[in-house]
Amino acid sequence: MTRHAQMANGVPGFDARSSPAANIDFWIYRFDQELTAAVRDRCGLLLTDEERDRIARFHTQERRDQALIARALSRRALARRFGGAPHDWRFSATDRGRPFVSGKENAIDFNLSHAAGCVVCAVAAGARVGVDVEPIARAGDINEVSARVFSERERRRLKDLMSCGVADAPVRLWTVKEAYAKALGLGLGLDFRTLEFVFDAGFSDLSLMSGDGSWRFHSAVAQGVAYSLALQSGGENPVIISRDAACLL
Repeated sequence: MTRHAQMANGVPGFDARSSPAANIDFWIYRFDQELTAAVRDRCGLLLTDEERDRIARFHTQERRDQALIARALSRRALARRFGGAPHDWRFSATDRGRPFVSGKENAIDFNLSHAAGCVVCAVAAGARVGVDVEPIARAGDINEVSARVFSERERRRLKDLMSCGVADAPVRLWTVKEAYAKALGLGLGLDFRTLEFVFDAGFSDLSLMSGDGSWRFHSAVAQGVAYSLALQSGGENPVIISRDAACLL
């Protein structure tokens, strides 16, 4: 069975740079209210001209704000963990579009996800990570396409759980698969039915049906949103330090 990672709540004053190398920093930013001009300005200063131009091309303010926070958060989170100035970090992407830290792809990893009202960023040293976030309200939408993204065995398990009142099960399983695919850098072109998972009702025991045991998975629900993280950490069982990203921005 693939062991799931441990989750620890953040504490005031925690300095991610002092955490053990195996631990994962998991930053969460929630859009509890519209961004102020001051926050937009501060975040914009951290970005390159190319990043700002790309963000400006989004058609809605919501999408622009999500992209802005995601880019700024990744820089702040990396600088907090590893030092240096946030605006000095540089990024590249694989042929499939997976971002990585330029020149550090084997030592440092990070991954981003955003959905309505939320942005998450995971940062790790010596581990591959992937994250995904989706509103629980999307359970019905995901269930409608379940035959295209879940295996027959997974669909039977989801049906059993939903009949017992576990209404968020489709969203949680989808975000686990998305997080794993993002960690692998495979993107949406993958046949997600081939990524078959075994899971309990609370998604506290998550494992790949077939795998080498090097991957860990974590799934949580808070404030109407499902969060999932996949990580490959070379046999260690890291602690995931969950932090409110508002203090970084």
